[in-house]
Amino acid sequence: AERTLTWPQQPRVLFISAFPGNSAPQGLVQRHLGILHQLLDPWADYSQPKESRLKHLITHLDNATSDDIAQACASEQYSHVHILAHGKEYRDGFDFRYGLALENRLAPGTSDVVSGERLATALRPMQSQPGRQGSRPLVVTLASCDSGNQGSVYGLGGSVAHALHQAEIPIVIASQFPLSV
Repeated sequence: AERTLTWPQQPRVLFISAFPGNSAPQGLVQRHLGILHQLLDPWADYSQPKESRLKHLITHLDNATSDDIAQACASEQYSHVHILAHGKEYRDGFDFRYGLALENRLAPGTSDVVSGERLATALRPMQSQPGRQGSRPLVVTLASCDSGNQGSVYGLGGSVAHALHQAEIPIVIASQFPLSV
């Protein structure tokens, strides 16, 4: 259903990066973090030392698991979420779908392919503080291959991006193809 969006006076960004088995191209996470810092500079607290000017605006979860994401979103309200991870195909009965390869909490260094529905649950948990509304980012960007690709069309279901829209995240930016295309 249509809702009126209330944009915050100041953004609060959750940057999630996950490359199980250390499969990130060298410097990629730092480049994304650097660009986020440039974009958030107008809201920087210049009364603080340079290295902590943006601490109140950005949280970085490196080698993130779905539990890490849920915990972060339960304790803080984020306006924007940027996810940098590999997209990965997985089987769903006779169908194939695409998910995000996050860190596996039970077997560190290996992938836990998280479906769009699981990611939506992690991004929209109940708040840990009584009286606060559940977390609801306004914008989610998925810097991962096939995050907008639904996979096979035989069964029910859609892409990671579609699942996030169904979870009432209003703006989701994803790639229907591998990012190299």
